[in-house]
Amino acid sequence: MLQICARLRGRLLVRFVLTRYDAHPFRPRDLEKILDVLPTLEVSLAAGLSPTPKVEPPDLTPREWEVAHLATKGLTTPEIAAVLGTSRHAVRNQLARIYQKLEVGSRAELAAFVTAVEASPALVQR
Repeated sequence: MLQICARLRGRLLVRFVLTRYDAHPFRPRDLEKILDVLPTLEVSLAAGLSPTPKVEPPDLTPREWEVAHLATKGLTTPEIAAVLGTSRHAVRNQLARIYQKLEVGSRAELAAFVTAVEASPALVQR
């Protein structure tokens, strides 16, 4: 049996319990596939449960929007650094500033916010 919990702002959103019907435990390959799906699941849940922003988002620099969009696509910090040609430390610092400006605490919340901003014609990105 394998339990997977998804949280938003520390609150339990959903708990999945995966059970194999035979006596064998999950294979490492199965676990890798499950772990690959978790970020998408987390973003989907956060996007569905987060309220739509009611005001224009804080001014993010063009680079911060770029980092936010790449993080929303599910790229890791080293992957974002490689795409942008910068260091992972610079990306980590940019993400911290973005989280602070948008008042979010995770990539899932960031993705939900960016998705809501893009879906709302009243909100204009700079």
